[in-house]
Parts: sequence; structure tokens; C-alpha cells
Amino acid sequence: MSAPNPCPPPFLLQTNFPATGGDVVGRFCAPFPTDNPLLPEISCCLRCPTENWFYSDRISSLFVGAEVVAIVGVVCSGLLLLSYAVLPVEYTHRHYLSVSLVAACFLMTFALVIPLLSQGPQCYDTITPHNMYSSMSCAFSGALIAGGGWAAVTWGFIRTLSVHLQICWKVTPGKMFLWGSQLFGWGLSIVFVALPLSLTGVSYRFGGSCHLRSENSLATFWGPLLGVASSSIVLQAITVGYCIKVYIQSLLVDNAGTETTTTDGATMTNASSMRTLTPRQAFRRIKRVLAMQWRGISVVILMLTDVIFLGIIFVSFNTLTEKTPENVRKAKPWIECLIIAYKTGGDKNQCLDKANDLVIPEATAMAMLYLLSLNGIWAMLLLGRPQILVGWYRLFKRVFSKKVDGDEFVSYNAAHPEGLSTYEMLGSTNGKLGPNYLKGNLKDTEAGLKSQFDIGSPQGVDKGYESSLYESKPYRNQYPLKTRFSAGSLHSSSVESVPKEVVKAPPRVEQRPYPIATYSPPQPTYPSPVTPQDPEDDRYVSVYGSSNYGMSAPNGEDVPIHGLRHPPPVRRNF
Repeated sequence: MSAPNPCPPPFLLQTNFPATGGDVVGRFCAPFPTDNPLLPEISCCLRCPTENWFYSDRISSLFVGAEVVAIVGVVCSGLLLLSYAVLPVEYTHRHYLSVSLVAACFLMTFALVIPLLSQGPQCYDTITPHNMYSSMSCAFSGALIAGGGWAAVTWGFIRTLSVHLQICWKVTPGKMFLWGSQLFGWGLSIVFVALPLSLTGVSYRFGGSCHLRSENSLATFWGPLLGVASSSIVLQAITVGYCIKVYIQSLLVDNAGTETTTTDGATMTNASSMRTLTPRQAFRRIKRVLAMQWRGISVVILMLTDVIFLGIIFVSFNTLTEKTPENVRKAKPWIECLIIAYKTGGDKNQCLDKANDLVIPEATAMAMLYLLSLNGIWAMLLLGRPQILVGWYRLFKRVFSKKVDGDEFVSYNAAHPEGLSTYEMLGSTNGKLGPNYLKGNLKDTEAGLKSQFDIGSPQGVDKGYESSLYESKPYRNQYPLKTRFSAGSLHSSSVESVPKEVVKAPPRVEQRPYPIATYSPPQPTYPSPVTPQDPEDDRYVSVYGSSNYGMSAPNGEDVPIHGLRHPPPVRRNF
């Protein structure tokens, strides 16, 4: 049973609570004099959480609002990472620098969501907040905030360095830069998260997430973090200054590049203009680099601004809340006001004006939390592209659409051979050929073929060899366009505007299908009359004309073109 409370309300006697467990150093306690000569002074503490005493009653709802915004940021950055992992690069334009920045945003925003998911208490007991040893939620949220902050700063520096090398030094980062950036970006983040967690620790100090404690935090975390962030800002400023210099030089080149005329009327260019042509070229190259990387540069600037602002705020917060004689002296007017307010039936709101000197302002603190929550949304807006939605649509369409096996490259006629006389529905009208008559429009019977084409060999070519189809009807149904006739001797008998002479097909431009390792596109050829073959000869010619129009894979199989499965490759010895 606890001893009576000799402390004035709303304070509680510190000795009534255990000396271990939770963040004992994080208690807000103050000395109070007593009338007992044996115990002239006692330590009295405020109830946990401490920030409720320094800020208005709406602070709790503002914390919940920041956590809701953080949920939206987690969803945005998580979907962006999932798109990078699942969709092809032509939809996402992913790059390892962008992926790492989005991952850093995800870590920081997810740390603000953990307390909302766990719904755990912030206090170990009535006056003591939890630390990373007494609460797993506190440990994870504090580690993720520290790790995400360091990852954002390091990868922001790497991105700034990459742009600086490309613009100022004309150096394109390669594989060595890739592996070095991975080692520097994630390795440095792990080191400077493990170091402060082991030497300083995290606890509930402000808001629903845990943050680094004040002792040794400047040397182990905030000092190096602000140093790397400041280096990124300086490097970015140098790059911007170089861009401005090149832009001004390009303007001077345009003004100085005048032409002068010699006495003989010849035109000559100013020598200074020839020497200063390089800045104009450099400025065009800078514009191309900035056009490609302005999204990443914007994200880096926003994230560095957030982290620097967070660092400055917490360094000031540590300075104000550290237990020093100066801070205790500054807190006496507020403590006296609080005691008087509770004795007269008042509350803490009567003393909020005096509490402003002891902590950071409420508006500044909430701006810090909301800026951290918005990082994931900024990443989606700047690094996300509309093509990502197209990629997801095509992915779901490919996954959930119904497919019929084996009909991917089968023409419409091959699938429906009965009663159809057109090839891929490019049919004739009133028995006459359509504009693409050279592509087919054949019956799969010999009678149908003769009714639509007068296949022969005019102008002295022997007509004894007219046309014949394959002997087997199933084979004809499988390959209705395969005929034994000379493609150069085709002409129409049903179109009056076409003279009865050999109709020569225009050159066909080959389109390469899916990639084949040893594929080489054939040259376009023109069909021409050939010597009539022996009916027993097995050298068959497609209606497309010469066998050069077909494309075959190295294994002898046909390559699908325009959605049609072609017959086996043609072998010709002439």
C-alpha cells in the first residue's frame, strides 16, 4: 500500500513508485520543500504522459490526425514499392536511387502507424513512460523513425551526388557507384541506428511514437545526421550554381555569336563565339538531365527539409526538457501557477501561457509530425507515374481474363473453316475481292479458289499448271492458305478495274515478332513469275509469294506474324 501523498495536487510522490522499469529519467519531477527537518525536500512528479500538461486538450486529436495521414502515406509508398517489384520497368521507370528513397519514406511513415495498430499504453506506471525495454511497440517505432531518417538523409546525399557528377563533371555513375551507394546508404543507416539505440535508447516523449532520449543523442545521432544533410544541401547548392553559370554563359554566347563580313564579301564567325560554343552544349545537356531527374531531386529536397526540421526541433526539445538548474528555475512560475489553479478548482489550461517557455510551441510540434506523415504521399505524387495504372490494369487483365489454350496465333478462318471465305474477316463484297485481296480471300476448296481467282500463267506461260490444293482435307482445313501455285501469276477476274495481267504485290515490310536470339530480318522481295513446277514436286509456295516472306526460327518452327500460325518453312533450291 502506497504512502500518503504529501505533494500538492496535481503532483504525486515519486517514492511511491518503483525506481526501475520504463524510462525513469523521462519522468517530470520537481523538488518541493517540507516542514520535516529530517526530510527538508521531497520529489514530486506529474502524471504520464507529460505532454498533456504543456499543451491544450486538442493535442490528442491532433496526434490521431497525424497517424491517419501516416496511414495514407504508408499505403502510397507501399503501393509504389509493390509496383516497382511487380510491374515491368517501362511502366514504373524504376531506378535503385528512387526505390531506396521510397523505402526510406515507407520506414518513416510506418513508424507513425505502429502505435495506432498496437493500441498499447504509453506509460509504464502513473508517472513513468515506456521505453524500448518495456514496450516492443516503442522499440519498433523508435528504431524505424531513426532508421528511416538516416536512410532518407544518406540516399538523399547519394542522389544529390549522382546529379552533381552528371551535371558538373560529365560523369555517368556505373556499377561501382551502384554497389558503393548500397554499402554507404544502408550500411551507414544501420550503424547510426544501432549506435544510438545501444547508448541512448528511445522512449515515449512526444506523440504516439517513441523518439530518442536526450542524453548522448546529439553526439550519437543528431550531430552526424545533420552533418550529412547539410553536406547534401551544400552539394545541391553548388550544382544549382553551376547550372545558373552555364545558363548565363549560353546567353552570352547567343549575344556574342555575331557574324562579320570581310572585304571580299565572305562571311566569317567571331572566334570568341567558336570558343564559347561549349557552354551552350553543356546547358542543353543539363536540361536533359534535369528533365529526367527533377522528380527525384524534388523528393530529396522535401525529405532533407523534413529531416533537418525534425532534427532542429528535437535538439531544441532536448535542450528545453533537460534537467538542469536553469530549466528548473524557469519551470517554477508554471509549477506555482499549476498548484494554485488546482487548489482553486481550475485546470492546466489556465497556465498554458507560462508553459510555452518550457517546450516547443504546439504548432511547431504538430507541423513536424504532419511533415513526417506526408513523406509517403509526396513520394507517390512525384515518383509515381500514370503508366503505373496502365501496368496494373494490363496485369490484372492478363491474370483474370479467360484464355483458350492453343489458339493464340490461329487465324479466324482456321478456327472456323466451314462457310467462311474471308481471311481474318477482310472479306469481299458481292463476290468481289476487297482491297487486300493479295492477302488471301481464298476458299478452302478448289472450286472456291477458281471462282475467285483466275490462276494461270498469261503471256505465254503454260496454263497446264493452274492450281491444286493439298490432297488431304484435314490438312487443307488446318492450312487453308497453302496452295500449289505460282504467287507471281495471281490476277483477279472479278474486279473490272484491275487488268487481266499479273498482279505484282507491293514490297512487304517485315515486322519482327517476339525476340529470337539468332533472328535477322529478311529483305523485302517482289514476287515474280517462276517456272512451272512438276506437280509431284514438293516445293510449295504460299499465297504470300516467295518463301522469303516467311520467317522461321533456328529450330525449324514457324514464327507467328500478325496473329497467324504459318505452315512449316518452305525449302526452295532455285
